[in-house]
Amino acid sequence: MQSPVLDQLGSADLKAITTAFQLGPVSSVERVVAGLMNDNFRLATETGVFLVKRVRDVPVDKARRNLHAVAVLAAEGLPVAGPVLAGGDPVLELGSGAFTVTRWVEGVHLTGGEMSVEQARLLGTELGALHGRLRALLPDGGPLPASRTASVEAAIDEADRFLEVIASRVELDDFDLLVDKALRRRVELVEFHRGLRPETDGPVGPGGWTHGDVQPFNLLWRDGGLVAVVDWDRLGIRSYGEEVARTATLVFAAGDGGLDLAKVEAFAAGYRAAFGVVDGAALRDAVARLLWKRLCDFWHLDFHYLRADHGCDHLFVSATGLLEWWLEHEALVELAIAGPR
Repeated sequence: MQSPVLDQLGSADLKAITTAFQLGPVSSVERVVAGLMNDNFRLATETGVFLVKRVRDVPVDKARRNLHAVAVLAAEGLPVAGPVLAGGDPVLELGSGAFTVTRWVEGVHLTGGEMSVEQARLLGTELGALHGRLRALLPDGGPLPASRTASVEAAIDEADRFLEVIASRVELDDFDLLVDKALRRRVELVEFHRGLRPETDGPVGPGGWTHGDVQPFNLLWRDGGLVAVVDWDRLGIRSYGEEVARTATLVFAAGDGGLDLAKVEAFAAGYRAAFGVVDGAALRDAVARLLWKRLCDFWHLDFHYLRADHGCDHLFVSATGLLEWWLEHEALVELAIAGPR
């Protein structure tokens, strides 16, 4: 077998993976370009087609815990890709990294713009059902983890830190100039909208096990239906409302920099109908906390300036545009997600 991707995966790693997971002789290897954080490969063998992941985004022990949980969900028939085990272990640790294998699920990634309103509603229904089954199947993870609400001063200090990084550069590129302008604007927004800061630290309940990163790259559709929610690296205990609000604002971002509120409303209505544990008050709180978090969050710039990883630069640009729009349409976003008071 000849493949240009073989060198990226490594022939020794490939042999170790196919042996440990008992996948059989390989007929093809292709790099999966969708996704941002991990290295993914489509592997076709005589026993089937698989997704091989080199884990980079979470600690190995957490990846192992999460995949054991996914195996429970898969056994219940939920729309997930169950892990393949190597001697009972879903993670194979090699000198070059840790690898996982799941069955390949045929499907396409749809952006929010490509989804119909009914598919948006279906996504909400499926997410509500998933939260319900996670609540029933997985052991109680304990109370929601405490998190402090960023202060106005802390947010401005963080913006100033990156402004100083940019100022120290000998020569500025287009991204530096864009970020410099955006950060100065962000400081103005934080100051002006300081009244939006939640009065208490969060999150508030109800909460439990959630996927943690429901976005188009982690959703597979086929024949109009949702066939799999993939990439469970961020499985953890958090408020259900947080996942709903985050999903709505990630999936249904529109081309004009705002949100497709008709689809957001359909998504949230489907969720509320499928999982009645979360009421409007909890969703309103989650929306308010997420908006403030977006105002004060600069994680994309950590990747760019501190890790020399530019793969998320475009997300900073889109997030900046959405934030401006959201602040202008705050009440409409809350109504679409949480429903009328």
